[in-house]
Amino acid sequence: MRTRIVGAALAGALLASLAVCGRADSAGERTFGNVWRSFSAETRRGFVLGFDGGWAYAVINFVPEETQQSAEKKRFVLPPGKLVELLDGFYADPANERIAMPIALDIAVARTRGEDVREWLDQARGISR
Repeated sequence: MRTRIVGAALAGALLASLAVCGRADSAGERTFGNVWRSFSAETRRGFVLGFDGGWAYAVINFVPEETQQSAEKKRFVLPPGKLVELLDGFYADPANERIAMPIALDIAVARTRGEDVREWLDQARGISR
């Protein structure tokens, strides 16, 4: 339950950033992809580092000990620069513009692990319309 609260707080912060600093696309619409591209390289790196740190904090403080090991396996084990590259590539596809950054990061990392993300991606695109 508390993990969901942490996730909801993160999503709220991202939505706030969308309202404040997002760049409009050609149709005048603000999207997560536009927000990502508006971030400087330093901000992009800070985002992925903060997201990973938040994940570790949530696992340690809110996930029951008996499930911590399986939750820990889902952490991102790629260097921050690679995670930034993954999100850059993810948001290069116009179909992904509206997918929230935490979901985008999960999908991009799963894709690099060789997981089939087609259904997950279709669902994320459908929710984000």
